[in-house]
Amino acid sequence: MTTPAQARRIEALITNGDLAPGARGMPYAEVMEQRAGAEAIDRIALMIRVTNVYPSAQHVHDMAVTVDAPAADVLADAELLDDWAAGQLLPFTGEGPEYANTRATYYIEVLTAPMQFGRLVGYEHVAEG
Repeated sequence: MTTPAQARRIEALITNGDLAPGARGMPYAEVMEQRAGAEAIDRIALMIRVTNVYPSAQHVHDMAVTVDAPAADVLADAELLDDWAAGQLLPFTGEGPEYANTRATYYIEVLTAPMQFGRLVGYEHVAEG
């Protein structure tokens, strides 16, 4: 476990460019784990933009959601992050029963995230259904 003082030092190193995630021998997942501090975070609040595109209509929604936090190894692996997004963010898509049998493309973009999960900001997930 990282103490708050250690977490501040790591943050300073990253901010000053002395230690970039994934550089100088420290894997991104390890940096993120140490930056998370002494407490494990189980759930996080995000602001997401969902765009539901149907053949005859497009609907855009910005929404605040609370989801299971991705683990450090998930944040460091694009494929695992896509799997996480499919399970945690995809359920917020769709327009309800009137579009239930209509083909659609769903776009999800993370607009805001807690500092420890800043890598999620700008992340986009696309699914079809």
